[in-house]
Amino acid sequence: MIVDDEWIVRQGIKMTIPWLDMHCQVVAEADNGLDALRIFHEVLPDIVLTDIRMPGMDGLSLMREIREQYPTVTAIFLTGFDDFSYAQEAIKIGAFELILKPSDPEDLRRVVGEATRQITIQRQQIDYRRSLENHQKTNQPFVLEKVLYRLMMDNASIKEVNLLYKALEGRLELFDDYRIAILDYSKVEGDSARTRSLSPDHSIIDSFLMQHALTEAIALEDHSYAILLNESGGSKWRFRMKELMEHKDVAVTLSLSHVHHGLLTLGQAYAEACLAHFYHAFPDHPPIIDYEVIHNEDRSSLEWNERELVEAMKWGDDQAVRQALQDLYKSVLWDLGGRKMKQKQIGIQLLFVVYHLLNLHFREFEGLPELKQVMDEVNGKRSCKAILEWLENMVTQVNSQYIKSKLPIKNEMEEVRDYINTHFTEEVKMYELASGLHMSESSFSKLFKKQFGISFVDYITELRINKAKELLLDPEIRIGEIARMVGYTETRYFSQLFKKVTGETQQTFRMKVQKLHYRAEK
Repeated sequence: MIVDDEWIVRQGIKMTIPWLDMHCQVVAEADNGLDALRIFHEVLPDIVLTDIRMPGMDGLSLMREIREQYPTVTAIFLTGFDDFSYAQEAIKIGAFELILKPSDPEDLRRVVGEATRQITIQRQQIDYRRSLENHQKTNQPFVLEKVLYRLMMDNASIKEVNLLYKALEGRLELFDDYRIAILDYSKVEGDSARTRSLSPDHSIIDSFLMQHALTEAIALEDHSYAILLNESGGSKWRFRMKELMEHKDVAVTLSLSHVHHGLLTLGQAYAEACLAHFYHAFPDHPPIIDYEVIHNEDRSSLEWNERELVEAMKWGDDQAVRQALQDLYKSVLWDLGGRKMKQKQIGIQLLFVVYHLLNLHFREFEGLPELKQVMDEVNGKRSCKAILEWLENMVTQVNSQYIKSKLPIKNEMEEVRDYINTHFTEEVKMYELASGLHMSESSFSKLFKKQFGISFVDYITELRINKAKELLLDPEIRIGEIARMVGYTETRYFSQLFKKVTGETQQTFRMKVQKLHYRAEK
């Protein structure tokens, strides 16, 4: 079903995709979410291709309503760049794909083709589960792998759990103490290494790890495997495993969950292992990453700040850019949760955040790449690490070209100083000046002192004290009025500050100056 409030868009989609070649058919169309919801219940399509912004009911609300009753329906969203925040929400509610408007016919064909293939696979899996029930007595390893996989994904039925119980002959104590490990071979070069299944004969790592496994390895996507490790005797295997994986010829990674107790927490354990797995995107990571270690990090390090990212884009070096993007990446990981994410979804999430800020703060900069170019690059990346590295390179290049194209920082700071020189008797707030340069207060303060050899506060104080001295030369001005005239509301505080800086009171200073003036005239 195609849902879009523009007739020409609906017609274009219908005409540009060879639906019959894809074993697919357009069964309905609608120009708003409310009509689409009504029509949906009549035709029950497998795929809904919908715009995000529409009158009456938008595409996000439409899919929320549909998924409450039909959670397996595939949602493909059409979105404009300005719909950045909506795109984030679409990812959270399980969008299969986001297509940028105006859409490329090739992208449409690719996405719809992938959706139909996955629906076919899902239907085959349903047939497998039916077959599984019929053959559970004769094929126990098959039962274990399939049901454990669905338990990890949090979508196993009661029948499947009962089936597992029978296959294990009631011995659930096997899972009293276990953890999930994700063993990833995606970095291994060569098809033979990538496509093999795990067995003790294939490698020393496989062999050693499987000695501590409760079941056969469970195949995942992207050349990785989930292994349930027996932890009833503790993690005595870890030291040897670390030695094996740190060997220079071994290009594999291992991601570990907490130790769990009982099959009911299998989904949570898998989510923890997935989150640890995504941390391998950071450079110089160890080959083994434990969820317990990253969970115990200072939570402040898992927060990202938009101003700090913009500051790094404008003024930072490569390291500052890299750190700001990594903080953003961590924030996305913890916000979306481990097992519900795909690497491409994370890449799209990062892309929209970063490009939105680049477009906002570098709007007139000629070195900013086109959005389509950025989308094409990210679509071509398979791993989170590759996406993150590409985004880092893009931002550092923009940063370098931006700095070269603008006036030196020195001149911009001199403009700030000129402003202070004119407005120092008013309330001059450092955070407002820093914000104008897209800096944090801390960075602004350091740069100001480096540029002028004096702190921001001391500079304003010096200007005000010097102005007070000028005013004290005029005997017609009362001393009690001077504090307000130079920018202080508290007369007593200014009197103390004046004495601290000059070493004498305002009255003493005035009398001394008057004597000097009298002698000069005489």
